[in-house]
Amino acid sequence: LQTVRSFGYVFGMGISITDGGRLLAVANDDISVFDTDTGERSLHLSCVHYMWTGCIAVSPDGLRMASSSGSRDGFAISAEERSVKIRSTRTGATLASLYGHESPVRCVAFSPD
Repeated sequence: LQTVRSFGYVFGMGISITDGGRLLAVANDDISVFDTDTGERSLHLSCVHYMWTGCIAVSPDGLRMASSSGSRDGFAISAEERSVKIRSTRTGATLASLYGHESPVRCVAFSPD
């Protein structure tokens, strides 16, 4: 059991437990990925969304994470504020950007398959 320290408010958390280890992703204005075996932060991404990161999920294999952007007041103006980003948990590289939502995205998830 490890304690990980995030900086500021936490708006969302996602966790992945695989044969290769356990990852915890924490979202606020930034995204941090932690190795839960050591408690060390393995990745930090600043300003990943136009407004703020509303929620986050880690894929079952631990290789990808999905995060959403939204307006703090619940009214999304631009397409960027209503987006979902798929990123690598290892490098932080954006693998896909999903647009077209009518309002801020409040939750993201991966299916087990």
